[in-house]
Order: sequence, then C-alpha cells, then structure tokens
Amino acid sequence: MGHIVDISKWNGDINWAVAAPQLDLAICRVQYGSNKVDEWYKRYVAKLEEYGIPHAAYAYGCYISVNDAIKEADDFMARTSQNAKFLVLDVEDDTLQSCGANNLATASQAFIDRCKSKGWKVGLYLSHHMYENYGLSGLNADFLWIPRYGGNKPKYACDIWQYTETGHVPGIGKCDLNYLVGNKDLNWFIGYPVQEVQAQEEAYRVHIGDFDSLQWAADVEAKVRELFPNYGVWEVCLEGSAHRITIGDFNSKEWADEVLSKLKEMFPNYGVWIQKL
Repeated sequence: MGHIVDISKWNGDINWAVAAPQLDLAICRVQYGSNKVDEWYKRYVAKLEEYGIPHAAYAYGCYISVNDAIKEADDFMARTSQNAKFLVLDVEDDTLQSCGANNLATASQAFIDRCKSKGWKVGLYLSHHMYENYGLSGLNADFLWIPRYGGNKPKYACDIWQYTETGHVPGIGKCDLNYLVGNKDLNWFIGYPVQEVQAQEEAYRVHIGDFDSLQWAADVEAKVRELFPNYGVWEVCLEGSAHRITIGDFNSKEWADEVLSKLKEMFPNYGVWIQKL
C-alpha cells in the first residue's frame, strides 16, 4: 500500500505522474468556510481520477452558529465531487474563534448531521488539544481523524492519525501524511465492496517487525519498497509505540513464501512471518 495524504492549495502544482503510484488515498480540501473555496480542488480531483486514485473531501469549519454550520455543509456538498469516497469536517482553532466555545459542539454536530442526512459517510478531523474541551469528545461522526506530530500517537482512540505535517512524497514534496490506526481498514474508507474482499479463496500477508520507533520502521519500509516496488507495502501502528511493516496481499502460499525468503535474506536479524487471512 501507499501513502494517505491530505492536500490543499498550499501543496500547489503536483507532478501526478510521479506522485500517483505512491498514493492510496488523497483527502482534498474543498473550502475554508463558505466564502473561501479552495481553487485547486477541482484540478486535484481531475488528476486523481485520471490516475485512478481514490479521493475524499474536507471542509475547514468557519461557521458562527448552528444555522450557519448547516449552510456551510450545504455549500460543501454542492462543491464536492460526487465521486468522493467520504466527507470530513475539519474543526480547529479558527473554528473555535468563529463559532465560540458555547456553540462549537452543537454547530459542529449540525454540520455532520446535515451531510449524513444526504447519504454521505462523514468523519471529523479534530485538533488534538481540543478533543477534551468544548464538548467535542461527544461528537458523533462515522470516524475520527486526529493530528499529532513528533512520533507520539494520539492520546485518544481514533481511526486516522495525521502523524506529520512535514512528510515528503516525490511529485508532491512537503505534505501531511496519515496512518490508519483504528479497526477500519482502507477498504472501509474507499468503499470497496465487502464481498470482493470475502470472495478471495485464500490470501496471505507477510509481516516484518516489530519496531519500537517510527523512524526505524520508516527506514525498513523504504528498503522493503525498494525490494518490492510493485507490491503493497504499508506500516501498521500497534499498541504503545510499536510499528510493523506489512507486505501483501498474496493469493498463494508459494508467492508469500518467496517474499518471506527474500525478506529474511535482507533482514536476517528481524522477525519475519506469514499471516493467512
């Protein structure tokens, strides 16, 4: 597997021919409140669809009341591609400043509920330092996305962890990068039918690890990607500060055994094993 990025006009012109093969999902900003449309959104979506990359959409909330939040939600949906896999409400310090502490939770829930009422899967992006304040921990969304940098996972249970704002993806350059850290896998987010996954008669994954630092895991992941440039390779964040690299999926035990053998040769002192799905 590749990267999960979130992008906005601040990422500017992207070399999609270079970036596309490295991406599993791009979450694109549509607007900063109703009055500021991200001028790069439509261009990003056109390129993402040209290269077959699943995409989703987010809106930075700038509403001042419950009614205004509903209006922002309507504007957001009207501007979002119908091919988006899901929507996200982004609640940060500017949202607090515009809405105020007393109404923030109620207005944010109204935004989420408005989008859900139109049939969308809706997530909440919430600043780490705001989670326990203003009643925001009680918001009801389909998933939770929290940023926290410096190698430490969020203190709170969530589904997506934005682990850096200074990541690097060739073709994009500096960008935000994210991990899936809950019990929802990529298929849940991008909407592959469950029956397609279940239809596989056998499938195998190869794991290597576990590593007690994010940098160590990232270094190993880079080497594995060089060894297997056309395979799905991704990092799994475990409990505590542990990380694991996974390669797959393979539809035969022989294929998985071959990968296992090459990994053991490259990493003779690391734990490497096969999992049957």
